[in-house]
Amino acid sequence: MGLTRVKDVPYTAPGARFHFREPVVMLDAAHCQRIEIAHVSEGWIVTEGGRLAGRFETVETAYQQALAICDDLFEQGVPSRVYELPQAA
Repeated sequence: MGLTRVKDVPYTAPGARFHFREPVVMLDAAHCQRIEIAHVSEGWIVTEGGRLAGRFETVETAYQQALAICDDLFEQGVPSRVYELPQAA
């Protein structure tokens, strides 16, 4: 499993009187839940893992939904990435 070290963040254990640095790692894209935003003739769609998560009139509302999905996945301990797909010619 490929891990990429992103940065160190300060961390204080509950009840501790000291700080230490905990490494933050990010999984390679292949190990992340893929969330896609795509422009379609009726507006924008968001998919999560290949399943439709919603249809939206603007790209802004599509991104809001994608970020809400990321937040939910983060709370479950699941890494995710958002991709905006290029428009078809």
